[in-house]
Amino acid sequence: MIGKSELIEAREELLNSKSTIQNCEKLAAVCTVLDHCYSEEKPVFEKGYSGDNTVGAYGDSEFLRGIEGMSPQEIFPLVDELVTATMVYNPRLYRAFIRKLTGG
Repeated sequence: MIGKSELIEAREELLNSKSTIQNCEKLAAVCTVLDHCYSEEKPVFEKGYSGDNTVGAYGDSEFLRGIEGMSPQEIFPLVDELVTATMVYNPRLYRAFIRKLTGG
């Protein structure tokens, strides 16, 4: 049986490999298995949430208008789904986003 560490290693290898249809298909499969088998390890974002969600102060995009009034518990799974899809279909954009997110 393939363990979590092998799946994570395969995911990282595919993320850093050439962007081909075959690699994207493999990456999607690896991410699906990781999500299915280890979904209980997803972070919980409740800590520190004050209940105030006034996103209008950050801009007036369609996305920000759409999430107005939603809690982090509603927003983060949607953002995670979008970012995961980006990871599969546009790995370069995904890596650029993660670098920006982590300050790297």
